[in-house]
Amino acid sequence: GRKRRWWIKWVSRWRRLTTRPPAPEEAPESWLRRELHRLRLRLRNPGEGFPPLVDDLTSVLRVFFRRKTNRPADSWTTQELERKLPLGTLPAPLVPVLQRADRFKFQGVPEADPAKEIVEPGIETSERALL
Repeated sequence: GRKRRWWIKWVSRWRRLTTRPPAPEEAPESWLRRELHRLRLRLRNPGEGFPPLVDDLTSVLRVFFRRKTNRPADSWTTQELERKLPLGTLPAPLVPVLQRADRFKFQGVPEADPAKEIVEPGIETSERALL
């Protein structure tokens, strides 16, 4: 009876006071800025080599477009990004960066230095075009 109602009120109040609202999701641009900075730091000290950096650069860009547009851009190819993203979302200077990275990753095209020819310009182009 009475004790049970008191207990239910007390538990429901406790739950209301102790549950926190979910943290607001980080804005896509600030997320991208942080991830590009992290890539730049790894570029200075590439412990695992440059191919993972090339892969990480394209992954960061695709996740950014997914976060920005709420579309599954992180699973799309470069051609699909061009076709399926809303007009004006994919800046034209980024397309050659993604295409060079694709050639390096999938065709094994030997670049003289993937860090200098793909990752570094990709970070700079991304910052100029998206931030």
